[in-house]
Amino acid sequence: MGKFVVRGEVAEYLDELQTGGARAASTNALIGLDWYAGNDWTLSAQYSHKYVAWGEHRNTGLSTLRISKDLLHNTLALQTFAYIDVTNGGVFNRLSADYALNDQLHTIVGYDFFHADSGMFAIYKKNSELWVKLKYSF
Repeated sequence: MGKFVVRGEVAEYLDELQTGGARAASTNALIGLDWYAGNDWTLSAQYSHKYVAWGEHRNTGLSTLRISKDLLHNTLALQTFAYIDVTNGGVFNRLSADYALNDQLHTIVGYDFFHADSGMFAIYKKNSELWVKLKYSF
């Protein structure tokens, strides 16, 4: 729809294996929106929800958010991409800058930020880190 992409998906699992070995029906739904704003900007947001018909954690939600911008004739790509644990309030955010030295060689610098007191990101809450990559493609 113009500069927007809307996407959605629904899936029903009738006898899905759950944590702890029990089986239960689950419903999974996802909705997303991408906006190609022009001038090499892209914004994307997505929400997925899971309902399980049995157990303690019947409703869980996870969102993603991505903002990117290309600069310097598309040789520098700046991006932030976050997973948000809607159920428990945690977040994992990867900030990165990717610079193309040439068609085959890229240098990438980034920072991974984790924050959570409970939920899926809690075990990583002390793993925030600065990183550097050199990527060669052939």
